[in-house]
Amino acid sequence: MPANRRIPPRPAAEARRDLASESQSMRYLTRCHSAEEAAPIERAVAEFVSRLILFRKPMERGSDFIRLGASAAGGLMVWSEFLLDRMIGELRHKAGRRSRSDAVEEEQLDWALPGRPLSMVRLNGEWVGENDMVLSELVDPDELATLSNDWFTPLIQDYQLRSRLAHDTLRWVRQAEPAQPLPHQTNAAYLAEGLGLDAAGGRLLELIGLCVAAPALLRALAPIEVGDFKHVARILGDLIDCDEATIESLYHPDSMLRRCGVLDRNQDPGVRHHLSTFDDLLTCHNLRVRAAMTQTFDSAQAFFASFLSPALPTQLDVPDVQHLARFTELALPTLRNAGAQAAPGLNILLYGPPGTGKTEYAKLLAREAGLQLFEVECEDGDGAGLNTSDRLGSLMLALQSLKGRRDAMVLLDEAEDVFPDSGSFALHQLFGLPRASSKREQGKAWMHRLLERMAVPVVWTTNSIGAIDPATLRRFSLVLKMGEPPRSVKRRLAEQYLGGLNLPATQLDAIAALPQLTPGHLETTARTVALAAPASSEQASAFVDQQLTNARRALGLPAQLKRRDAAIPYDTRFVNLRGSHCAETLLPALARHPRAALCFYGVPGTGKTEFGHHIAKSLGRELIVKSGSDLLSPWVGQTEQLIAQMFEEAADRADEVVLLLDEADTLLGDRSHAGASWELSQTNEFLAQMECFPGLFICTTNMVDRMDAAVLRRFQFRLEFEALRADQMPVLFELTFGRAANPGEALALQRLAGSAVPADFANIARVLRFTPELLDGDLAALIQDEVRSRRGMIGNARPMGFTH
Repeated sequence: MPANRRIPPRPAAEARRDLASESQSMRYLTRCHSAEEAAPIERAVAEFVSRLILFRKPMERGSDFIRLGASAAGGLMVWSEFLLDRMIGELRHKAGRRSRSDAVEEEQLDWALPGRPLSMVRLNGEWVGENDMVLSELVDPDELATLSNDWFTPLIQDYQLRSRLAHDTLRWVRQAEPAQPLPHQTNAAYLAEGLGLDAAGGRLLELIGLCVAAPALLRALAPIEVGDFKHVARILGDLIDCDEATIESLYHPDSMLRRCGVLDRNQDPGVRHHLSTFDDLLTCHNLRVRAAMTQTFDSAQAFFASFLSPALPTQLDVPDVQHLARFTELALPTLRNAGAQAAPGLNILLYGPPGTGKTEYAKLLAREAGLQLFEVECEDGDGAGLNTSDRLGSLMLALQSLKGRRDAMVLLDEAEDVFPDSGSFALHQLFGLPRASSKREQGKAWMHRLLERMAVPVVWTTNSIGAIDPATLRRFSLVLKMGEPPRSVKRRLAEQYLGGLNLPATQLDAIAALPQLTPGHLETTARTVALAAPASSEQASAFVDQQLTNARRALGLPAQLKRRDAAIPYDTRFVNLRGSHCAETLLPALARHPRAALCFYGVPGTGKTEFGHHIAKSLGRELIVKSGSDLLSPWVGQTEQLIAQMFEEAADRADEVVLLLDEADTLLGDRSHAGASWELSQTNEFLAQMECFPGLFICTTNMVDRMDAAVLRRFQFRLEFEALRADQMPVLFELTFGRAANPGEALALQRLAGSAVPADFANIARVLRFTPELLDGDLAALIQDEVRSRRGMIGNARPMGFTH
């Protein structure tokens, strides 16, 4: 061909001659001299685009697929002289056109194509071309993306022409020596084998992986609308060499690819009249799979291991969870034997409020059982949170890497993401199913199979189990509700987390006494105060108080650190019980028979609550203190729930705790005076729980006459605390003030017998801290004023309860 020759337009009849008879010496416009020069991924995309062109005989008018597909293939499509001749000839017959998608509108053009000279470009050493576009742009992926679709109109309208483009490209691409499998191909094979897919499923995963490796390919597929899934199923079947039924099974809502989140759970392309685009069918929706698909792994196990991360070690030791000793004694041998025997389907569910140490306890179980713990991550590599499908899919994929291992355990933390609190439709939303009952049942059945076939032990942690179906709960091997640790454990954890701040022991005791204090609170406080770098132990103490108070107030929890101010040492010698009972005989009886109910009543300040503390300390138990205000709620029915919760939590450790309800009269008033139904129901609930409680229960009240008679009958011991006797007065005086009473004071103390209580002495001791000069004065007179003041406050109060 002469260097200045133009390609003349060919007659239509000549153009439609048999393409198969074209000479193999036909010249071609290509980006590379040989296929080996092209990147393997570009060759793979070019082959896919070419095959899809062949299998899509009808093509929508104005479709961008050929242009965008050629761009996605890196400009590797092969343009023969014949095709270029047809394309240029077609354009010569147009009165005007634009060459790029961002050009001005055609009606604004002041020129026409006919009669304009052609600008030539080299084609395998010779010149062909057209002045509106340099033909080399057909093999430039960036230029292809912006070209006008007018250039490709002949191909869109004529299947024979575009099939020629596809055949030429396939023949040219396949001239290259077979390359090593690309990462997405190897990983697709790993994934297909791990999920138990057949060869067709593996080839579909390879196509999905190709779209991950070449995102521009998905953009090329987006213009292809999918109105009839059966038609698309035929095309996909041709692409991966299988029948339509196999394609439909791979895209079925219950398919493995849907379950693990590779395919979209919420989209059912088989639904009648469902509209989507071709790219939806080949998009990988599992973020973790998408990230791993293009990476290089040494083995299938390494590929699946990318969905797990080894758990960080825990700081907990077995003594730190002594309140969970019973469960630990059951769980550890179960885990060891399950690992040794490769027993499937061992699932442990840990649930409870946030910050109660569920995750750390799971780590401790794994460590003590000799198992390596892996976590299913809740976020992707960019820090974005994974949705339900991604997390469940990652769990399933991760378990594949652990098949056959007997030293592994998996932790799925924050499982409320997997079991969302969405009412009765939780499961169908979880699995992306329509709200038809049969679909929900399919989701439940699949979830049950998943639980029963776990290859290694799995620990699930969640804050709430309210959204989990009872049939699903039943399939957990071990279930534990984790609540607030006992005070002894909280004291140990406070020392562990805050010990480096040199806090006084009294502050650590007060922190441990905080209700609903969790390990998470302590850990956050320790980290925050450490960052504040206090200059002294006093400043550290203030920082800890401030941090705990503010954090707990934000959570709606009691914020004040209650430090018990024992102004005088407690001594049972000053406990004055009416009747035949005394402190010295009561304690041994309670040690022999740990199940009992006691009611302490009497005038204020006689040491009722302190005696409860003394009993717990003498028996070596933790004292759980509740007040009536802790249980009363403004919401109907919630008071009953709080009463049941109080007894339930104490019953779990009945042999380790003493339960004390202080100021019980505020809660358990006489039902004969009840003015509302809820006043009756809360007392009834209390009676029912009290009768079943297996431990030691103490109630204290200053107004026993206000309490319901049926409640009082349930107490085995009803002990009245009286004021101090005459023989107790001088002994307590000397113990409190460090000196004996003078004769005048001794006489005054005798007159106060039967009126003064230990709290009166304690209050004067607190006053002397501020005015120590009064110590040498008439202390008996101060005590007398204290008694008179206390009696005056009581006497001025409005009479309540029974009157005599």
